[in-house]
Amino acid sequence: MNSGKPERRKPYVRAVDERLRRVLYAVLALFALLGANSGYLGGITLLEWQSGLTYQNYFYQIMFLGHLVLGLLIAVPFFYFTVKHLFKAWGRPNKRAARMGALLFLVGTNLIFSGFVLPRLEGWSESAHRFSSFNNPFQIF
Repeated sequence: MNSGKPERRKPYVRAVDERLRRVLYAVLALFALLGANSGYLGGITLLEWQSGLTYQNYFYQIMFLGHLVLGLLIAVPFFYFTVKHLFKAWGRPNKRAARMGALLFLVGTNLIFSGFVLPRLEGWSESAHRFSSFNNPFQIF
């Protein structure tokens, strides 16, 4: 029953407000640094696998330490942003964006979790080297 008055709509609330936007920029910057760092570490590792020579020097060790520190620094802001954003954006009409955001959350969680777990597994680097040999892909051992 409409009494002639227009319905009052809920005020629009941004899913990413100004405070959350700063956290998002910090997370994106940390992921960019971590990606560049990963590219360097992966490139050196690939070069070592292909040439059989050792290229890991003091700078490589500093970069590896930086990778560990960046991984630890990104965990808290990433989870803070994703949880806050999830609660603000879940009931919105764009369900495809919500599903893609949930998928991105799972991928990011997997990356962070694997970064915490892999260095602690006994012999993970040796098995990774055995199963991803670039010199002879058919040689497992």
